[in-house]
Amino acid sequence: MNGTTEVSSRLSSVYVLGVRVDRVTTNEALTRIDELIQNGAFHYIVTPNPEIIMRAQFDERFRTILNGADLSISDGIGLVWAASYLESSLPKLPLPLTVRAWMRAIDLLLALAINTRRVKTILTTRVAGSDMVEEVAKLAAHRGYTLFLLGGEEGVAEKARAALERRHRGIRIVGTYPGRFTTERERILDYLTRAKPDIVFVAYGAPNQELWIFDHRMIAPARVYMGVGGALDFVSGHVMRAPRWLRNLGFEWLFRFIVQPWRFKRILTAVPKFIVRIVREKITREASKKLPARI
Repeated sequence: MNGTTEVSSRLSSVYVLGVRVDRVTTNEALTRIDELIQNGAFHYIVTPNPEIIMRAQFDERFRTILNGADLSISDGIGLVWAASYLESSLPKLPLPLTVRAWMRAIDLLLALAINTRRVKTILTTRVAGSDMVEEVAKLAAHRGYTLFLLGGEEGVAEKARAALERRHRGIRIVGTYPGRFTTERERILDYLTRAKPDIVFVAYGAPNQELWIFDHRMIAPARVYMGVGGALDFVSGHVMRAPRWLRNLGFEWLFRFIVQPWRFKRILTAVPKFIVRIVREKITREASKKLPARI
């Protein structure tokens, strides 16, 4: 699918509504990224969250691109909940299947909200895209890899560059470019070709960043491309990020809604629909278990 040289993989995955998500810790994700860079060919990384999963339900090409990634990192407590819920057992009560499915869904949502670490999850953890930018930057500084920051509003990538250079001694960021991917294709590719980075963070937002990465896979000059959405906004300090204690509780999405109220429509559209689709998927799976086997 991605047309890259094969890299040995020890990762296991789950599928959430048809989208692959790898079961990795932060350290395992970094080990995988290190392998991809060492491989030398073109590779790309995606970070699905509930909004992205829902987009992929009616965009087959986008879903195919997500599933063809060399690494798919869970970005959002919603995916941790969904994967765990789909593999969980329903209450053994004399109630209709639909009622028991919703009881278990709400129970697990509350349990994750109270203390994520006490819940046995199918996905190893949530690895937030903003955290991965910092972790990959740390890896790059340690290993001598070069970075390029692509996308974001005017000035954001430069501020993110300055912030990463302050926090990660010895890091080499060989360029930034906020250009519009639809109208400045040749200029962007020229910048990348001259910079020759090992890693490119692409901050166009989903699905634009994934489509751009995939469409340029045959001429992309870097080794690893990673769609990072709005992560550069947080890294640069352009947008305030939720306190760590709130992130640990899984409510970063709520904080983002407060500081970025324009996201309300997207959240209201995606999150409830995501929960409903997951519960329906669970009901379908449980109902299929009761069907008599075909002879």
